[in-house]
Amino acid sequence: MTTNALLIDKTPTNETGFTISAEQLIEGHQYRIWVASEDSSGTDYSGYTYITINKAAPLAAPKVTAPTNGSTLSKEDIQVEWNTVPGAANYAYGLRDMTTNALLIDQTPTNETGFTISAAQLIEGHQYRIWVASEDSSGNVNAGYTYITISEAISVEQPLPEDIPSIPEQQVNEDNSSSLKVIINGNPVTFDVNPIVINNRTLVPLRKIFETLGAEVQWDAATQTITATNGLNNIKIGIGNSVAEKNGQAIELDIPPQIINNRTLVPLRFVSESFGANVNWDDSTKTINIDYMER
Repeated sequence: MTTNALLIDKTPTNETGFTISAEQLIEGHQYRIWVASEDSSGTDYSGYTYITINKAAPLAAPKVTAPTNGSTLSKEDIQVEWNTVPGAANYAYGLRDMTTNALLIDQTPTNETGFTISAAQLIEGHQYRIWVASEDSSGNVNAGYTYITISEAISVEQPLPEDIPSIPEQQVNEDNSSSLKVIINGNPVTFDVNPIVINNRTLVPLRKIFETLGAEVQWDAATQTITATNGLNNIKIGIGNSVAEKNGQAIELDIPPQIINNRTLVPLRFVSESFGANVNWDDSTKTINIDYMER
């Protein structure tokens, strides 16, 4: 009666009953069942019954039981698990990198209640959305979501080698270091270790500044060399080495990279300008402003 569609029209028959298939019915719709008798003279006598098909209870969304929503995890294989949902015929699941919006896993349908995210699919510092959907036999779907973040790896900084001379205390300007601010494209940059001023030159933790400038970093522990690449620009700088390379060309540094308190610090101006940024110093606010066009 909801759509006025005629689903069954059986005549004549000697039967005294029939079966309505569940596939013919739609939840929430009303139906009219009619039965007619016919005498030998051809006169019809009809009776009617009306029924309504109940709407099924909403299909619950699966709840991801591991990992915990909002957790920060290290870059390693991650086992994802969820609870079974009553009435679910199968499940679908997936993984999306929310930092890049890349869809990494899209699996459907399955009877599984878990899957493994490979460490190779994960990037340090990125946020990910895990989704799991339940589907019943009628095609109703409901999804649950969990968000995780992959922590940045322990920095590549090595303990201070014996062949790199320590920095005399009087060269480090602690007052300037603690109040120094670095702003890139209008956004303050927070370092896990304060920038340090040595001989009027600012050094900052290498990982944060390179990642903020969109550079990929490689560390060669054998040669104590850092290689960073951003687009067409490639720079190499060595711990304690006053000569760096930019695109294969040697450049004299005012201050070499240093390892201080188990952190590798690199000269801020050289790194920034090597990747095409403009660096300006505001003495009144003790702020280094860096304008950088992302590529």
